Amino acid sequence: MAWFRSFCTAAVVPLLYGMEVGATSNVLKAFQSMTEHGISSWETNLTGIKLSAVACAALIGAIPGTLAAIKIADRLGRKKELVAAALFLVIGSVLSSLAESFNSFVLGRALFGVGEGIGMHAALLYTGEIVPARWRGICGGSIEVVWVVGMFLTNLLGMMTKNSWSESYLSLVVVSIPFLAACFILPESPRWIILSRGSEGLAEAASTFRKLGSPEQESTDACNNILDSLQIDEEKGEASRKNEDGSQKALVVGIVLVLFQQLTGQPTILYHMGEIFYRAGVGQGGPVAVTAVKMIATVVRCKSRLLAEPRP
Repeated sequence: MAWFRSFCTAAVVPLLYGMEVGATSNVLKAFQSMTEHGISSWETNLTGIKLSAVACAALIGAIPGTLAAIKIADRLGRKKELVAAALFLVIGSVLSSLAESFNSFVLGRALFGVGEGIGMHAALLYTGEIVPARWRGICGGSIEVVWVVGMFLTNLLGMMTKNSWSESYLSLVVVSIPFLAACFILPESPRWIILSRGSEGLAEAASTFRKLGSPEQESTDACNNILDSLQIDEEKGEASRKNEDGSQKALVVGIVLVLFQQLTGQPTILYHMGEIFYRAGVGQGGPVAVTAVKMIATVVRCKSRLLAEPRP
């Protein structure tokens, strides 16, 4: 199951995303606690606008990251896109964890957000293109499970380290650096190889499928299925996606659902969760309990998806 190792590498992106949400929740709580205890440093006595900037800096960075990924993804390839994301994640996490001023801290958060935007785009595409059809549903569902696990881990770390916030962001450094190294040895997506090179990439794509663990006949069939889903320009040897009304309708439905989720304020609640529970007098155990319940619910949903018949 060589494809599973590649999937696990790509799944580090949502893990880091979840860890960043939990880490920021810890940070906002720690800043509030330090202010109340009269500690004098750049982290204390921040205005409401500055605290909001801390919370949303990564989301703001994710916007240009996502837009850039949409624009250049098919030119770069999934592997290079993951490498680019990992570079931003490493730089952003290092800058955030070692920040000695508000501006450098927010800049680090924004750069990390750029990596999140690029990385989530690449990870989802890469997962869909290298995972066999029979496992695609469970692996796609596992992406959200991994995200919640990351959030749970950094909330748990925040409970153990109490008012110290830098450890939460150092945990992102510890994970993102090995992730960057692993991205360099990932195989390229066979589908992207055919999409970028047309019929000339068939042999390399089939070879990549075999390296990912697919038998020879299955590799050939997979390449043929990819060709059937593309329009080939025989003169240029290039390929482009066919327009499918069903896929476009599904995309619109998905965008509306995600937009509704974002407009309800879920990201804001998760970022401010530590601060909310702290002000309510519950302590760090509150965020840990909430993320634990969320993790269990997500695993149950993922299991039900596993029982459903996968679609090719």
